Amino acid sequence: MTGPECDRIRMRAFKDEDAGAMVALFNDTDTVRYLARVPYPYSEQDAAEFIARAQKDPGHIFAMERKSDGAFIGGIGLHEADDSVPGLEGAEVGYWLGKPYWGQGLISEAVVAVVDYAFSTLRIPMLWAEVAIDNPPSQRVLAKAGFRITGEVLSHLVARNTNLPTLSFCLTRAEWLSSQILPQVFVSAVALVDVEGRVLVAQRPEEKSMAGLWEFPGGKIEPGETPETALIRELKEELDIDVTESCLAPFTFASHAYDDFHLLMYLYVCRVWEGLMTPRDRQALKWMRPIDMRDLAMPPADVSLVALLRDFV
Repeated sequence: MTGPECDRIRMRAFKDEDAGAMVALFNDTDTVRYLARVPYPYSEQDAAEFIARAQKDPGHIFAMERKSDGAFIGGIGLHEADDSVPGLEGAEVGYWLGKPYWGQGLISEAVVAVVDYAFSTLRIPMLWAEVAIDNPPSQRVLAKAGFRITGEVLSHLVARNTNLPTLSFCLTRAEWLSSQILPQVFVSAVALVDVEGRVLVAQRPEEKSMAGLWEFPGGKIEPGETPETALIRELKEELDIDVTESCLAPFTFASHAYDDFHLLMYLYVCRVWEGLMTPRDRQALKWMRPIDMRDLAMPPADVSLVALLRDFV
């Protein structure tokens, strides 16, 4: 049985050597203040005891590490309902992410992967979660994954040693199945390669979704356009450069399911263009060798293309 799969995160069983990173991340009050069962301060013994429990259930409790560099970044798990409680079925979803890794969409990606795994592989009938009422980012993570609010309860948060209103969320397998047919969006993108073998990446502006992430230039294919004509138009609009269809070499593609659409991205390679490159959308630009892109914060669809470029450019 394979576990949850993500573009940027590797989910694996906990290892004894994860203890040091756990202690460092959990001893940040901003991280633990939203967690119901994690003590503060957090000791090496606390980590060792948790890891021992997690290792007994590797199919439901996962350590998360960033694929780009192997960094341990947090944990996520499914805690199945106690059969002794009448009327309770399914599993609770629990997760945490170290503060240095906030704001990159990583935990949203992980939660969606675990939800898909729970419903498609484990065939769990229902998932639920509880989030502190003063934790809107985590509430948004669950909402993006399809969860709905079912009520409010009073929960005890160990780290803060207090009772706090907590929102209850729920998602059934039937609801999840009905949401799996997503509209398709087709995009053309290009790896512009300079004479030194560097590839251009552009940073998404603040007013766009996934703001701040770096991507390959390009854009949506409009009705009636071919992938090539769409890319020629986008490069003129975004960078004020001219390319012809003969300069665009089809290279590969990426297929990725985002929250509310499924993206199919055609990637081309181009080494010849005319004009002075100008960021007309106020986007930041930089030239990078593909081997140096592994630590770059990119949308998931773009991440999947980097490894192929490393072998080609």
